Amino acid sequence: MTTTTTTTTLTETITARLLAGESPAAIAADLGLDTAVPDECESDSGTPDSDAVLLAGYVADDGTAAETIDASTAEDAAQEYADTGDWGDDRDTSWLTVYVWRVGLALLDGEVVEVEVDKCGHDIELPAIAPDCEPACEQAEHDFREVPGSVRGNGGGVIVDERCAHCGCIRTTDTWATRPDTGEQGLVSESYR
Repeated sequence: MTTTTTTTTLTETITARLLAGESPAAIAADLGLDTAVPDECESDSGTPDSDAVLLAGYVADDGTAAETIDASTAEDAAQEYADTGDWGDDRDTSWLTVYVWRVGLALLDGEVVEVEVDKCGHDIELPAIAPDCEPACEQAEHDFREVPGSVRGNGGGVIVDERCAHCGCIRTTDTWATRPDTGEQGLVSESYR
């Protein structure tokens, strides 16, 4: 609740000062923030008339839910977004594109508008997580061994099945995997069953 209140108060302060004619550079310097030039800004309303005063942090979104993240770089914000999300079945490697941008406030035709600055996509790999050995198994970690005859060609790579000598869990590694949403090939994926 404090972050939302602080951001709202900061937004109101910047808005009032921009409308009063203060320069974005002076406002940003006074508040310890950065600025962006109009050419770096995106707005549904058009290109701003002034530089934008950038709010702290980044907005990250994979197309389902946008979150404001306090991070020092766009890459860190994308990774934090991916690390804290619930992406469903984690027994298979999957990939995610996270769009990250800074939010700024700028003047456009005498009104203060919110603009997106430096919006770009970051591809994040979500690695498969091996399930624990079965409860009846006394071993702390899997001991995967190649299943005889399981190696088969796949494009520029191979698919290999390995079975845990302790609990029977199977790990399949594909050294020429394809990302389903983009068609990108040549990736490595793992899955467990």
